Amino acid sequence: MSADAYPQQVFDADVSYIAPSIDPQRGSVEVRLAVPRAPAFLLPDMTVSIDLSVARRENALIVPSDAVRDAATPAPWLFAVEGDRLVRKDVNWASAERAPSRSSRTSARGASLCCPTDGSMRRASACARSSIEMPFEWFVALRYLRDAKGQTALILAAVSVGVSVIVFLSALINGLQVSLIDKTLGSQPHVTLQVQREAARPLVDPSNDRAVARSVQPAPQRLRSIDHWPLVMADAERTAGVVAASPAIVGAGFAVRAEAKNAVVVRGVDPERFLAIIDVRKRLLGGRFDVTEGDAVIGAVLANELGVGVGDKIRITTTEGIDDVVAITGIFSLGNEAVDKTWVITSLRRAQTLYALPDGATSIELKVADVFAAEAVAGELRGRTGLKADSWMKINAELLTGLSAQSSSKSMIQFFVVLAVALGIASVLIVSVVQKSREIGILRAVGTSRGRVLRIFLIQGAVLGLLGSFVGSALGALLSKLFEGLVRGPDGAPKFPVQLDLELFVLATVLALGVGLLAAVLPAHRASRLDPASAIRHG
Repeated sequence: MSADAYPQQVFDADVSYIAPSIDPQRGSVEVRLAVPRAPAFLLPDMTVSIDLSVARRENALIVPSDAVRDAATPAPWLFAVEGDRLVRKDVNWASAERAPSRSSRTSARGASLCCPTDGSMRRASACARSSIEMPFEWFVALRYLRDAKGQTALILAAVSVGVSVIVFLSALINGLQVSLIDKTLGSQPHVTLQVQREAARPLVDPSNDRAVARSVQPAPQRLRSIDHWPLVMADAERTAGVVAASPAIVGAGFAVRAEAKNAVVVRGVDPERFLAIIDVRKRLLGGRFDVTEGDAVIGAVLANELGVGVGDKIRITTTEGIDDVVAITGIFSLGNEAVDKTWVITSLRRAQTLYALPDGATSIELKVADVFAAEAVAGELRGRTGLKADSWMKINAELLTGLSAQSSSKSMIQFFVVLAVALGIASVLIVSVVQKSREIGILRAVGTSRGRVLRIFLIQGAVLGLLGSFVGSALGALLSKLFEGLVRGPDGAPKFPVQLDLELFVLATVLALGVGLLAAVLPAHRASRLDPASAIRHG
């Protein structure tokens, strides 16, 4: 470099800045020079002439010195982009060999010239040994997360806490619902088929010369058997969703023991079929479930009020005026006081005798595979058989209302937790876009496409959501188990059971991943739309 006023005086300058793109108005590239040792004759606003000597090699590469890692060690290396992947390349360093020249001795400060090892002018050459490969978008995304360790840790903790709350609440509410349903269905069939109620019949019919003032009173109901009940039961068993069917005679009566006399519900059952509907054997407190010889098993509360135990006998008197003595072979507790206080279970044949219904059955009880499909099965059988079909869902409508309210509250809490997590991820990524705007501008200036920049921030959101789901799922499962063991009933069973299954963890993972991706859409779109020149100049 020389001043026009002093053409014989040559001095050196360093390139301090090279614009990343061509100025569209001037059609030139802005280059700024710095003179570290300015001569005394060099004054402001003086015109200077610059001579550049350019060495060109077809496969040469100029990279920032900061891109070379472990430069002071015997094994320096750098990352290079090959296709869509980031590849680690080992570098061998050698001394520079350049002929002195009167012309400019300018050089790109902080840059390294990489060319083949057989070139005469070189400062570095890249070898072809590749040891680590990573997609470019993944490398940059993980680098951004690693650079902002504090922000990453905070949002990761927020996602983990949010997922743990979702897992804990879902496990607790699902466990309570399953426990309530099990207790409810532990003492009743899913669907019950019975004959229709008898309708009131007119005593006097109106005529042309006689008007009748009607007073309709409900007709008295009597115990009636289902016509051709074996065929009806076989038809019900063939219905989709039905897994078990059992005939029964259910009637009112009294259990008498000495001076004690209690109202009871007598249930005559087929033992094998009945146990497929309600497995009383698992709820026995004493004795065995054996009604084959016309004996009976009774509830624990009834046994206590009558003052009887296994092996004792009681007298059963029915509404038909028929009585009989039965021996008690077992005592059960189904967890329902009304059932434990009234049920007397005996054989179907003994009940047919007690209620004067030879070869009859007053109801057919069904068990279905999906308990929440019971009403649909009942409706189908109601239309096909003409019988009265009641499902447990209709009988326990208030319970279903409570379960529905629990599910609604769970969904509402999950919505606000998800919203808070999404806002947290989005805010952190937006801050990252602002902080990294200069780097994003450089990436765009060197040819990185908008799609790649978009994927960089989407990957960050996905990584935060995925890692948060793993940590949060483990934390939620741990909290659920600790809470389950805090309070237990007299029998040792937890009062607040929790239900943890694979479906819950998969749902939590998918939810966190989806929230992470959706929350990253806005910051990613903003980053991909940055103008390179403005981002570098003002970032």
